Amino acid sequence: MSIKRHQEPVLSKTDGFPVLEIQSWYFRKLGIVQSYIKAYNNRFDLRNKNKMLVYIGAGPGLVTANKKEDARQGTPLTILSASQFQRYIFCEKNTDFASALKVRVGKKHPKKNVIILEGDINQTIEKLAPYLPDKIAGSETAILCIIDIQSFDINFETIEILADM
Repeated sequence: MSIKRHQEPVLSKTDGFPVLEIQSWYFRKLGIVQSYIKAYNNRFDLRNKNKMLVYIGAGPGLVTANKKEDARQGTPLTILSASQFQRYIFCEKNTDFASALKVRVGKKHPKKNVIILEGDINQTIEKLAPYLPDKIAGSETAILCIIDIQSFDINFETIEILADM
């Protein structure tokens, strides 16, 4: 019989907030996300649409592959640094990660229009609706929703609700 030990979170040496421990595949995923966002932005820039990004499973904003090294920007901060969306919604179920992300976004990107929702999206999907534009024909806002399935278990019903929104 094995006993599960509570693993202490890895904290950033810079700000003392938690960081996400990552595996080697993470940087490949980040590159794919960046390439997809670039293509998405190029397509909708041609249509002169406002763009909104919804990222489910955002994490704390900083990541580390090795507890001894300094943390690097995670997906949300990388997206904010390079993307040209008018609004961003980051969803994170881990309360400590969501709190850390709020502080880090506030410090690094205070002028960006960012909302951070915390809680399991499967139970709190209704929190998202007020922040999305009304669904009408010819809407001037294009929404890109990215779901990080490595960090978030999402129910199919939740995906259907997101699609309806």
